[in-house]
Amino acid sequence: GSDTWPEDREIIGPQIVQTRNCDIPVPAEAPDMTEDLITAAFEESMNLVKAKEITAVVVCKDMTDCLALKLVKKDPRVGKIVEVPVCPDLASGDVDKQYGCEITTTLDLKAKLGNYLADLVVVDSSTPYEMFQVLNSILSREDFRKSIIRLTNVFMVWSMNAEQEEFQRYFLDRYRKQHEWDPIARAEIWMQDGTKALEFGVLST
Repeated sequence: GSDTWPEDREIIGPQIVQTRNCDIPVPAEAPDMTEDLITAAFEESMNLVKAKEITAVVVCKDMTDCLALKLVKKDPRVGKIVEVPVCPDLASGDVDKQYGCEITTTLDLKAKLGNYLADLVVVDSSTPYEMFQVLNSILSREDFRKSIIRLTNVFMVWSMNAEQEEFQRYFLDRYRKQHEWDPIARAEIWMQDGTKALEFGVLST
């Protein structure tokens, strides 16, 4: 034997090399497609608006971060946008605050619309249940509804948590019964983004 065989093995012997990558790959986080899905549904639904120059009403909790407002502004046919903010400190069961909000929102709508009639009403998903109650009460007054909403109109609402929230759907259904215009069509688009269930509702007269 050789006194130097350990050293010789390093030079001429079989080379032990790790050729396998044993690191477990970490899957990349799936991109959030929520806004893309809502945008696609919105853009398709805009084909239902008959007006060549659209007057739109947008209801949102925070107008500085509002997907509904962002989408409406992108459409070149929209000539006038009326922003309706959610009343602060609305609470379910607080009749006084809801009544005060109804009066404020009614006056705000009338003042901002002026002689215009809304062709499109878009309610952002950030709008809470209590504000939907206020809007439903306002629209239930036929004379006032006809003074701000054109007979041929489109309403859009959506939920980012469709499995837990149903009030957006009920709002459209109640408006359909209040409006009593023939023909009137209503559709719900259900979308899945990973574990999120999204629902986009549209009503058209």
